[in-house]
Amino acid sequence: MEDQKLKLLVFGVDGASHAVLQQLMARGLLPNFSALRRRAAHGVLQSTFPPHTAPGWASMFTGVSPGEHGIYQFWSTHSADYRFRAMNAADYGREPCWLTLQRHGLKVGAYNIPMTHPPADLQGGYMISWPLAKTLRYTAPGNLMHELMQAGLHYHSDLVTMYRGQEDYCEQARKFIDGRAETCCFLQKNRPVDALFVVFTEVDRVSHYYWGDAQAPSAAVEQCYVDIDRALGTLLTLTDDQTLVVVASDHGFGLCEADFSVHEFLQQHGLLATRFERQQDGAETAHDDPGARSWFDDPASYRRLIDWSRTDFYMPTPGCFGLNANRVGREAQGRLTDEQLPAAEERLKRALAQVLDDQGQPWFRLVRADQVYAGARLTDAPDYLLIPRDFSVMPTPSLTGQVWSTPTQRGVHRPDGIVFIRGSNFAQDAALQARIEDIYPTILAHLGLPVPEGLEGHWLLEPPQEPRREPGRKGSGGPRMSEEEQRFMDSQLQQIGYF
Repeated sequence: MEDQKLKLLVFGVDGASHAVLQQLMARGLLPNFSALRRRAAHGVLQSTFPPHTAPGWASMFTGVSPGEHGIYQFWSTHSADYRFRAMNAADYGREPCWLTLQRHGLKVGAYNIPMTHPPADLQGGYMISWPLAKTLRYTAPGNLMHELMQAGLHYHSDLVTMYRGQEDYCEQARKFIDGRAETCCFLQKNRPVDALFVVFTEVDRVSHYYWGDAQAPSAAVEQCYVDIDRALGTLLTLTDDQTLVVVASDHGFGLCEADFSVHEFLQQHGLLATRFERQQDGAETAHDDPGARSWFDDPASYRRLIDWSRTDFYMPTPGCFGLNANRVGREAQGRLTDEQLPAAEERLKRALAQVLDDQGQPWFRLVRADQVYAGARLTDAPDYLLIPRDFSVMPTPSLTGQVWSTPTQRGVHRPDGIVFIRGSNFAQDAALQARIEDIYPTILAHLGLPVPEGLEGHWLLEPPQEPRREPGRKGSGGPRMSEEEQRFMDSQLQQIGYF
């Protein structure tokens, strides 16, 4: 019997850059992407602000921005006790695409999508979730991992495939890419579904650590794109001319020229204070128990800690490009009252205005969160955002001893993601200008399904018939992680460079 072809294939590439992809296609290195481009609408996919993994995929698969779905980073950006809390599937403020499709009667497979742990029970389908925790419960149904293991296929969670300084990581990444593609084919033959969502994370990992020192990426990064191109060719065998094919990334990549320590800067301007505390012999460190401390201190014989009682502003999580005011009545050691906040904000703006590039222009512009985000989860956003001149500098909360330092990762996220959409309603080799929130309504409209009200994205290209509408659905994308899983997730993110 001929294998069942998909009605929808969503092929996600974490960190794929539009600029890099275009260069490699022009050199003839990506035959499958080039062939797809000739038959698809394609272009730049504008990412979220900031262009990061957690808000990016959440926005793509809910059709709304972080202000509505509530995922601003891997962690919550507000914590009364200054400790971090991991975000996961249970924190989605809107229904994600795979649950929408299931609700309308489609069988769905979801494989390795960031921010999808614990796995959702997809009726008639399956989910291999994206845990950053040491767990064996990352598949639904639960016996799926054993089934893949018995078949000699790629069954590892994304945790196992992360970079941890291995000298042969790029070769390992190639095997993970090929294995995941092969596994998708096996699943479609043995557990056929109507819609398949799969995300390949290796381009992001390789770009972070192997980008090199030039504006153009290294040969190792280019090879990873070639490997992804091969996986794309494999998965396109699961489609036919009637399949809606969406290839997209959550963000792009580029060279990082420097890290900017927000906390060192704030201390220089009297807006944050630190103190020293002796590290006792045998005491737990960041690597032993990350939940017992945070990125706000420096593990050493004498730990340098933020003195919250003398701090006005702080960066709540790595990667959020945000600042919080340390407010009386909200934070445990809040310092600023409502009456004091406007004057403190002015001091912060004046200080940032002194951070200049080589041409004498400010590196950052300070704006309130409501100038960037809107929606039911606006209160979960950082109080302020640092809008950079460009994304070649990475603001971090690390206490490094200096404001400017050599970047810990030479490759960093940029807002230029990729998008290709092939389907019976899409013109061939046509240019697209798209936002990441447009993917979700486009999928529904071109599958002939109702599109929820209240989305920020809009379908790309008009479908044959005006889509029906239905009320927007609140709620989570799945169950919540255990406390132990959250703590382990934090330690893994620390190891791959997020703090």
